[in-house]
Amino acid sequence: MDAQVTNNYTLYVIGEYDGIHKPYIEKHLSSGSSSGTIKEEIICNLIGANHNTKGTGFDGWTIPELRPLEVKAETYNKDSKLNGGAAFGSIISHKKLSEFLKADQVYYGSGWTEDGLLVYLIEVDFNKTEMQTQIYEHVNNIVAGSGGVPKITYKCWKDSDFKLLYYRPEYEHLMTGPFIKVLQQKNYLASPSFKSILDKIEGDF
Repeated sequence: MDAQVTNNYTLYVIGEYDGIHKPYIEKHLSSGSSSGTIKEEIICNLIGANHNTKGTGFDGWTIPELRPLEVKAETYNKDSKLNGGAAFGSIISHKKLSEFLKADQVYYGSGWTEDGLLVYLIEVDFNKTEMQTQIYEHVNNIVAGSGGVPKITYKCWKDSDFKLLYYRPEYEHLMTGPFIKVLQQKNYLASPSFKSILDKIEGDF
């Protein structure tokens, strides 16, 4: 998407867009798995990172460090509340996991309402969490023939030095109780860089 369209989407997900394109944006972000790539782009816009438009490899790069980053988005539905979880469908072998860890990525985990509003956004160094241990165990099972996809929950990163970049407590009814307690332990205050980026985003109303 071009910069202005991305800005419209970004303002929408934080509840700051009420322009003429709102119905289309809501419909687009409510389209299940097909909305995953656009959510990656929105998160990159929110944190001031470069989004990888090629669709392969890293989801983007931080600025100015140019560290590769991984963006994950979980969406609430009536059968599954938000729990800080994510699936890593591309990591199905020890080689893939090794390459992933070698990249030393910054992880951004996000949660969304069914109509595409952002509920929470956390940031953490992937290699400094227990996510790698959890995924390694899943990969062992895959190699052994059990199939499946490596998955994690908040339990894999809750004890790390994660940052809570964005939080909407009015949507806590969409989250599991234990996960809420983990986020509540963090004093939510968007980083100065995050705030300065939001100040620069202008919507096309």
